[in-house]
Order: sequence, then structure tokens, then C-alpha cells
Amino acid sequence: ATARPDDPVTVYGRFSGASGRGQAVRLLADNLEAVGRSVHRVDATPHLLGTAPPMNGIGQDAGCGPILWHLNPVEAAEIMVALGPPNLEARPRIGMWLYELSAAPDHWRPYVGLFDTIWSPSDASASAMQVLGVDAKTIPYCHAPMSRTPRVGGQTQSRIFTVLAMADARSSLARKNMDGAVTAFQRAFPATDPTVRLQLKISHLPVDAPLRARIAGDAQVELIESRLPFQATLALMADADVLLSLHRGEGYGLTLVEAMQMGVPVIMTDEPSTRALQLAGCSWTTPSHTVPVHDPQGIYRGGVWAEPDLGVAATHLQTLRRRWQTGQLHNGRESRAQAGSQTFGSPARLERLRMALGALPMKKVPQPELRDLSMVKAEAT
Repeated sequence: ATARPDDPVTVYGRFSGASGRGQAVRLLADNLEAVGRSVHRVDATPHLLGTAPPMNGIGQDAGCGPILWHLNPVEAAEIMVALGPPNLEARPRIGMWLYELSAAPDHWRPYVGLFDTIWSPSDASASAMQVLGVDAKTIPYCHAPMSRTPRVGGQTQSRIFTVLAMADARSSLARKNMDGAVTAFQRAFPATDPTVRLQLKISHLPVDAPLRARIAGDAQVELIESRLPFQATLALMADADVLLSLHRGEGYGLTLVEAMQMGVPVIMTDEPSTRALQLAGCSWTTPSHTVPVHDPQGIYRGGVWAEPDLGVAATHLQTLRRRWQTGQLHNGRESRAQAGSQTFGSPARLERLRMALGALPMKKVPQPELRDLSMVKAEAT
């Protein structure tokens, strides 16, 4: 008996999370269903946070078919321990790994052999796995159409020109480069201009973060620290006139895609991972050069990452502000949203997923040892 190509797929991930990782695993599970596979979703968040008994929900899957972990390898290994080797040996094991810099960390190396195949959502992230001896397959997410109308009309002087930058401090403020966003905004507009504002949506910002002191008293900068549900975050993006992402490294760039799908112009760093997301008329790129990693939080160590040109980013902000003032930015929103949806919802992305599933090893299912009934009776006697 072998595993069948139409077996259900069990997916472990942070399904209940409001972060990008939560949205990414939900998106991938939807993609699996779109190619005709039934999906058993298992939220690993309570287990990984220690808020649930070790096997609560973890072992309750279909019992057959591939298992996909949309988690970093250390978290995936913890789930494997909870499941136990006998429940894993006959099932194809997939790791969806992504990393934001050019080389994956060496402490991931011992986990490579736990998986039959490793996927990654971008070419740059897949390339980062080569240092571990892994030939990862690029399986980009396929995005469903997303349409949101801003709550307030975006005409010439009807409201404040709003620039939005977003980050989760747990994934490194230095990598997300919130300081760079503030600098570019301040270079672009006079401090006395009441018709512009920068919204910084930052979750888990430490109370002693230097950024707090830097923006204290700046009437043009609004700090939003509330942990918003996914739909509320989308509404915040829809209300923005520009999404500003001067990141130093990304694994995929999910927020950038979501903004472009809603027709929100994106200013992004030109670096390997998000280079594939650049879309004419929807994104404006900021050139960068590589510098040694310096992360005060210590989340990233060693290697290099991108340093964007903040002067060019400021110029992009000024250009988009002028287009906003003349109504061009608002009037082109629908066409930008259509271009974003067609590009990032391309059927070719689903086809790549379908082919990757078809290439999984069909493992032998262990069968119980068959014994002669007379021997069993004799032993019992």
C-alpha cells in the first residue's frame, strides 16, 4: 500500500496569528485547496506558546497524506517530537522555510534531514537555503483578488496625505528600518506642513525603544501600537495613500503584495527578495547597497543586508504627493489594483504548487505483521 496522490494535506502553522506568518499559512492552505487537495489545518500557536497541553490538537489530523510545516525548522521539529516518529515515517514531509537575508542561519542545518523537500516562497529565500546544502523549490503564494475602497475619498485637499509604514518589533525593527521611514518622510516634507502625516503601525514596540523618543512631539507622526485583526490591518492599508517599506531584507513581502492588490502605491527597497514583486505603475523602488548586519535586538547576526537610499525614497514621496494633489493617485487606484491582482493571482503560481505536490515521494505505508492464527493461539495457551 502506498500513499495516494489525492491524500489530504495536513498543514501546521500559526493559523490564529494576526501577523504576516499567520496570513501566509492561511494563504498557502487556501492554495492547496485551489489545486484540489483537501486540507487539514492545525494551529500550532497554542502548542508553541505553551498555552495548551502538548498533544492538544497536534495529533488530530487525517492520519495519512503529506504533512506541511509552515514554521521555522526549530518550531517544526518541536511539533514532530509531539507527534512522534511512528506517525511521521510513512508520510511525505514538507518544510516551508523563508529567510530574510542572503544566507540561512547555520543552526537550521541539523533539521534539514527531517524533511523530504523544502519549499520557499521567493527565489531569493530559496537561494538562502543553499548554504545549508538544500535545493529548495520556489513555491510563491497565489493571492486571491482583494478589493477595498478607502473609507475617505482621496481627492485634492479633502484629507491629509497619509504614508503608512508597518513592522512587528519581534522580527527586528532594524530589518524593517522604521528609522529609515521616519528619515525619508522628514526629508520629503517640511515639519510645518499640516497636510501630510506618517503612520507607524508597530506591534510589540519595547517601551525603551529609541524610536519613541525620536518621534515624541512630532505632530506629523502617528504611532499605532494596537494589535489589529487581519481585516482591520487591511482597512488601515486601504486608507493609506502610500505604503512605505524601506526594509533591509524580506523573505517574501506579503504586505507589499496586499497593498498593490488594493491599488495602494508602494515605495520599496530594491533588494533580492522583493525584486520579484516590483510592478510598473504600482511600485516605486529605492536603490540600495549592501552593508554588514547591525541589529541592536540581536535577532540577526552576521552577513549583510540592504541599505536603501533614503534621499531617493524622499523624492518618491514628493512625486506621489504631487500626483495625490492633482487626483492622479486616486484616479489610478482601480487600474493598479487590477494589475496587482492579475500579477500575484496568476494561475501559473497554482500550477507550480500542483507540480510540486506531484513530485512528492509516495511512501510505503507500514503494515502490521501478519502471523499464523495457530501460532497466536499456541502462544496464548
